[in-house]
Amino acid sequence: MPHIIDIEAHHKLADRIDKFLTKYAKHSASEPDEWNGPDPYELQRVSTMLKLHTVPQLIHPPYSDFGSGCYKDMYNPEVRKEHDDIIKKFHELRNK
Repeated sequence: MPHIIDIEAHHKLADRIDKFLTKYAKHSASEPDEWNGPDPYELQRVSTMLKLHTVPQLIHPPYSDFGSGCYKDMYNPEVRKEHDDIIKKFHELRNK
């Protein structure tokens, strides 16, 4: 049976990821247009694939650890919760 893609949910999560990255992902000191580590790239990859309407079951889950040092406000529980909720929402989409 083919997978049904919830395009609205894909775009909503992709927008949420993009907003999170814009606000909290750290940039490299030597390359301002680059992230400072792999974790933001993992979320960016998922956002891009969701925008392309890739079936979530075909998207490798993002490896993004909030405590990696790649994100600002590392000790803010609200920011951590947003990060973790994004990962959780991705898995919910993937497991539909």
